[in-house]
Amino acid sequence: MNEDPLPHLEDVLLRRDLTPGEERTLNAWLDRHPEAAAGWRQQSRLARAIRQLPDVPVPSNFTARVMTEVRLDRAVSERARAAQTSGWSWLRPRFWIPTASVAVAIAIALGGWNWRTQKQQAEFNRDVTQLRTLASVPQEVLEDFEVIQRFSQGAPPVDFELLAALE
Repeated sequence: MNEDPLPHLEDVLLRRDLTPGEERTLNAWLDRHPEAAAGWRQQSRLARAIRQLPDVPVPSNFTARVMTEVRLDRAVSERARAAQTSGWSWLRPRFWIPTASVAVAIAIALGGWNWRTQKQQAEFNRDVTQLRTLASVPQEVLEDFEVIQRFSQGAPPVDFELLAALE
């Protein structure tokens, strides 16, 4: 016998004493598994103590009370299931935090987009103002603009042929 007979024998022991055949099976199994002997002794003492307890009288309305509890439990389960499937389930407190988080993220994104748009508008207005200022400059000033710009960027390139002719 490769199976563990202890669970079956524990159930039997709760109802009655073991027969001589069951005790031989148990002893043979405990000889092969000495580590389970202490646990079996404790379980057998507990089962015998439980068997010696007096029977508790059951109230006459026991079945009615049990059935009432079952119906109540079933009604609570159905009500909870119906509440989960209703269209208003997003109003439940467990959805408030994610909903608020999404709302804050959207508000931050819109605020950032608005700030960037205002910044670009300000830069555009500044550029337009500079162009108006440049348009009001007289034409004579702009005729030599390229030469003036070269001088402002550093020393002009040296023309060696002109230097040689001047010497």
